[in-house]
This record gives sequence, C-alpha cells and structure tokens, in this order.
Amino acid sequence: MLLRLVLSIIVNNERFSSLIGDRNVSLIGIIEGIRTFAAFLPIPVFSIYALRFTSSGLLAGLAMGVYGIAMIFSQIMMGSLSDIIGRKRVSMVSSVLFSLGNLISWHPFSIQILVFSRLLAGLGAISSPLMALLNERSDMDERTSRMAFVGTLSGLGIVIGVIAGPEISTYIGIDTIFLFSAILGFISLLPILMLAEDRVTVRRRLKIKWDPSFTFSSFVSSFILFAIFFFLPIYWMSRSQILPYGSFIAISLVAAGSIGILISIKFGMLSRITAITLTLFAVSSLAMFYFSEYPYAVMSGFFIFAIGYTIFEISFIPLLIKEHGGDYGSLIGFFNGGRYAGEFAGSLTMGALIKNPIDLHGLHLLFLAIVFMITLSILLLKIRFSKYGNVFNIHN
Repeated sequence: MLLRLVLSIIVNNERFSSLIGDRNVSLIGIIEGIRTFAAFLPIPVFSIYALRFTSSGLLAGLAMGVYGIAMIFSQIMMGSLSDIIGRKRVSMVSSVLFSLGNLISWHPFSIQILVFSRLLAGLGAISSPLMALLNERSDMDERTSRMAFVGTLSGLGIVIGVIAGPEISTYIGIDTIFLFSAILGFISLLPILMLAEDRVTVRRRLKIKWDPSFTFSSFVSSFILFAIFFFLPIYWMSRSQILPYGSFIAISLVAAGSIGILISIKFGMLSRITAITLTLFAVSSLAMFYFSEYPYAVMSGFFIFAIGYTIFEISFIPLLIKEHGGDYGSLIGFFNGGRYAGEFAGSLTMGALIKNPIDLHGLHLLFLAIVFMITLSILLLKIRFSKYGNVFNIHN
C-alpha cells in the first residue's frame, strides 16, 4: 500500500506513464530499493549493537561511519571501473562485497572485526554504475523523471528500513538484521543480471571526471543527513514523545518526500533548484539544532529536511551530468564519494558533540558550521553555473 500510494503520485504525471514498462528503469529502481533498505535497516539500532563489543563510544562511532569512508573510495573506483568493464559486472561485484560484509557483521566477535566488516560492506558501492547506466540510456528530457522514479523506490527503501529496523530487531535480534541484509544483497544479483546494457568498449586509459562543486554539495547533504539520524533517536529517547519514533519518521518521510517529488518534476532541471535545496537544509538545521529544546521545532526541521533531501536525490545527478557527454561513471562516483565522506563526518561530529543524551548545547556550534558549509556550497554552485563555471569541471 505504501509503495502504491507514493507511486500513484508520480505515475499520474504524463512523463512517468511509461516508466514502469521500461525494464531498465524498473530494475534499477528495484535494485536501489533493495540496497537502501538493506543498508539502512541496521542504522537506527547500530549504536546499541556496536556497544556490545566495546565501551568506547568513539569506536562505536567508527564502526558506524567507516562504511562511509569505504564508500568514498568504492563509489569513485566502481564508477570509473564501470566505464571500462561495464555497469553490470561492477554492480555484481559490488553486491557480493556488500553481502559478505554484512555476513561478517552478523557475528563479528569483536569491535575490530565489526569495523572491518563495515569497511568491506562499504566497498560494495552500486549507485555509481547503476546511475550511469540509467542516465546514459535516457534522453535529456527523460532523465529527471527517471531519476524521480528510481529515487522514489530508493527513498522508500530508506524509509522502510529505518522504520522496520527497530521492529525487526525486537523479534529476531539486532545481529540477525545483518544476516537479512546480506541475503538481500545476494537477491539483488538477479535483477542486475536482467539489466540491458550497451556493448562495453574496453579502453586502455582510465578517464576520470569530477565536479568539485557538486561533490561538495553531496558532502554537505550527507553530513546533515547522518548528523540528524545520529541525533534524532537520542533526542527522542530523552524528551517526551509526541509520536512513536517509527510513526514520526514514516509520516514525515512519506509526506515530505511526496512534496519533494512534485517539486523535482516541475523544477528539477533548473539550476536554481540547487540553491533552493541547500536553503531548505539551512532552515531545517536551524530548527533542529539551534532550537532543539522545542520538540515541534525539531519535528518541523526534519520535515523540511526531508523535502530538501528528496529534491537533492532526484535532481542533482541529472544536473551534474547535463553538460557532460559519456563517462558518467567516474563523475557520479566522485559525487557519491562526497556523499559518503559526509556520512562519516556527520556521524563522527554528532557523536563527539552528544556525549550525554541530555546535553545538546553543542548543537548551536554545529548549526553555525552547517550554515558555513551551505553558504560555501551555494557559492561554488553559482560559480559553476556561471559563464566561468567550467573551471570546476576537472578531468584528466
């Protein structure tokens, strides 16, 4: 019902009418949905699990964030490698690595092995080759709608994973969640095999493209995202709960995500959508981190962030590759590398600030840092889209 409800919002638009019938679009959406669900399933309860193996909050934070560090490397390398040997082959290798890492996380025996297993799972980056395949087989005017479709399924995977993780852990245990995630990774091999791909032309020279302005915007968005997801469960436990945590997440993400999808459909390929999205992030950070003593401010801030993040997921990659011809893998790889660098930095920063769940004063300093990063990101993107912006399109 949840999937049908969200898809009905976008399918009513004329540009979405043929997407479900497009095999590659549907399969990539399914693969992304499975992966985000499997990846986010343990996130709401990961800190509790990690602290079984250590009394150090720093090591527990490292175990959570090292996945992002591995993704920085693997998104770039897997994206670039897919330009050479093909999107499907790289996607299959990535799925196997992700599953093996989660299998080890199932019974790690020590915090050091848990850190290693998260590192291994993080090496299984799949978004870069899949998004490159999706965009290179799409006309320019189709890219936003196709990204919206895939982004919707990916977002649903995140939403359902975040909601289901605590519930599933209650019945089967936190450790078994990692086994479940590993199985899902292996299951995703089937739709990968069914993807249609153009014949791969093997090249001797690896061609690298990256866009620093978009990469930094990706870092900022993910920094805020993981700072929020580290902060929110702790905040919910330490304050009177207006709604159950899972219900609040579900209602917010479905409603805000639907608004973000509609905005992306209408304005997704306009360059000013980047500044609008980053401004939404700034407003949400103000509400959540500066006015954190007010629960309704935190709830409103999360809702605003969810709108902005939906727009980010749908619109930024099509805008990134709009002026580039081919070799999307490395370009998207660097973009996703920035995303996972932000994941690591956001988790570690919030973990350092909130040593006591009741003491949230350090959030004011975090808000100022976020405003600085957002301002810098908007400036870089403005330069990038100006007539001098090609100085930021760096490649070898």
